[in-house]
Amino acid sequence: MKAALGDLRFAFRVLAKNPAFSAAIVITLGVALGANSAIFSIANAVLLRPLPYPSPERLVVIRKDWKPFWAPHGEVSPFMEVPEISAWQEQNQMFSEMAIYGLHEETLTGDAEAQLISSAHVSPSFFTTFGATPALGRGFLKEKDSPDMEPVAVISNGLWRRRFGGDTNLLGRTIKLDNKPYTIVGVLPPTFKFIQEVDVLVPLDMKKRLPVILYHVIGRLRPSVSLAQATADLDRIYQTAKDPKVTGRIMLTSLRDSVMRNAKSNVMLYLGGTGFVLLIACANIANLLLARGANRRKEISIRVALGASRLRIVGQLLTESLLLALLGGTLGLLLGWWAKGVLAPLLEPLPKLQSVTTDARVVGFTLLLTVLTGVVFGIWPALATSQLSVGDSLKEGTRSGGAGGLHQHRMSRLLVVSEVMLALV
Repeated sequence: MKAALGDLRFAFRVLAKNPAFSAAIVITLGVALGANSAIFSIANAVLLRPLPYPSPERLVVIRKDWKPFWAPHGEVSPFMEVPEISAWQEQNQMFSEMAIYGLHEETLTGDAEAQLISSAHVSPSFFTTFGATPALGRGFLKEKDSPDMEPVAVISNGLWRRRFGGDTNLLGRTIKLDNKPYTIVGVLPPTFKFIQEVDVLVPLDMKKRLPVILYHVIGRLRPSVSLAQATADLDRIYQTAKDPKVTGRIMLTSLRDSVMRNAKSNVMLYLGGTGFVLLIACANIANLLLARGANRRKEISIRVALGASRLRIVGQLLTESLLLALLGGTLGLLLGWWAKGVLAPLLEPLPKLQSVTTDARVVGFTLLLTVLTGVVFGIWPALATSQLSVGDSLKEGTRSGGAGGLHQHRMSRLLVVSEVMLALV
C-alpha cells in the first residue's frame, strides 16, 4: 500500500509537470468515455430496466398473422377489428384485463393558441391494465364515461405543465380536440410512460362507424397463465368467429419484446460505434505515451540502475495511465450526463419508455470502462518503456536511437495503422 501511494504521488507530480500533454489525454478520453457513457445510459433505460408498469411480464400484445389479398405470403398486423375484440372480451378466460386503444393526432384549442398534439382513444380498462393511477382526478369509468355521455379527457403530466402551468385547479376545465369539447377529469403522474408519447387520453368509441375500424389490443394475463395457453385460447375464439375464407392465426408477444424488437439492434449498433471511438482514442493515447516514454528513457534507466525492478517500473507507468484514465473518466461522466439529453431524441425509433438517467449502473459501467481503458492504453507503452538496456540508454542521453527506440518506432507505426483501420470500420 505504501508503494502504491508513493506511485500515485509521483504520478501526480509527473502529470503536473506536463499540463498540456496531460490535458490532451484527459480531453481525448473524456470525449470517448462520455460518448460511451451517454449511449449506455440510453441502453440502460431502454433495454435493461423493466417496463414501468406493475408486473410488466404479464402484459402482452395481441397481433394477427393473416394473408390479405395484397400480401399473399402473409402479414403480421398489429390492428384488430371491432367484432374480433368484442368476441375476445366476452369469451376469453386467460386475461384479467384487456386494453384497447387507437392513436390519433388532433388539434388542441382552448385558452392558448392551437397546437397539434398526439391523443389516444382508450377503453376504460386501459388504466387498470397498465396500472396507471392519475396524480390528479380519476381515470375513465365504464359506467360513467361512455361515448354517449359528456366527453371527458385525461391529460399527460407533460401537457399539464406545458400548457396549463401545473394548475392544480385544472379539473373540470374544458378543452377542445378538433373543435369537440372535452372536460378534463384527470392528470397522469410524471412517472407514467406509455409505449408512445401521448398528450391526451379520451374514451374510446368502438361503436363509431368509420370506413375501417382498427385498434391496438394489449392484454394482462392472469397469474399462472402462460403465453402459449393464452395464444391457444384466443386463436380458438378467432378461428370460430372469422370468415372461413380468411386464413390466419393469432399471435401473442410480450409487450417488452414487442417494443424492443428494433431497439435492441439499434442500441447495439450505437454501442459498437462508440466502442470503436474509444478504441481509436486508446490507440492515439498509447502512441502519445510511447513518444513520451522515448523522452523518459534516461530517467527510467537511472531508476533501474538504482535498483528498481522491471515490475516496479511497469507499475509506476501503469499508475500514471490509470490516473489519466480516472481524470478522463470523470470528465466523460460529466459529458455523458450532458450528452444523453442531446442524443436521446436523435436515436429514434427507440421507445421512450423511461426517462434516461445517470444512475448507479451507468456510473459503475463508466468506472469499469475507465479502469479497463487505462490498462489497455497504458500496458503496451509501459512494457515497451521498461524494455531497455541501461548502459545503452545512459550513453544515448536523451536520444531515442538504438534497438529500443527502433522497437518503439515500429509500435508507434502499428498503432497509427490500427487507428486508421478502426476509423474506417
